Amino acid sequence: MKCMKQAIILCLLLGGCDISIGDGGTPIVARCGMTFDPAPALLEATEAAATRWSAATGCDVRVEAGGVPVRFASAEERGGHQAAAVRNRVTGEWSVGVAPSLLRWTAETLLTHELGHVLGCLGHTTDGLMAETTTLYAPIDASALDCVCSSLACALFAPEL
Repeated sequence: MKCMKQAIILCLLLGGCDISIGDGGTPIVARCGMTFDPAPALLEATEAAATRWSAATGCDVRVEAGGVPVRFASAEERGGHQAAAVRNRVTGEWSVGVAPSLLRWTAETLLTHELGHVLGCLGHTTDGLMAETTTLYAPIDASALDCVCSSLACALFAPEL
């Protein structure tokens, strides 16, 4: 029963997930979706990135007030990178910070990469969208989906190729 309570609490914290019971009565928490709340200047690029992840994973990835904040951040907050997904070690909450100088098409690629981290790819792949250094207009490739879907209960596996 304690495990079930923890699973329900986890479900509430993650926001929108399904709980099923696995072998031995162990609760399995699966979530397939995430909301992002961008600064107005980042709305278009965040919507584009969310739409791409929704199409590739079959999950409900969207822009909505109260979601994971997507905002401009200082170079220090971003660790010197153009963009960074950061998880607060105390609260466990995510935020995405981007350089104020990013152009819209650069922001879309970088936000697609950073949203991939928030969705579940906690590391980097050797190449493609989720590589440490990605290329402009990088598609959501199979390696990016493998990385994200290893944590996210993806309803679909549809690389953009």
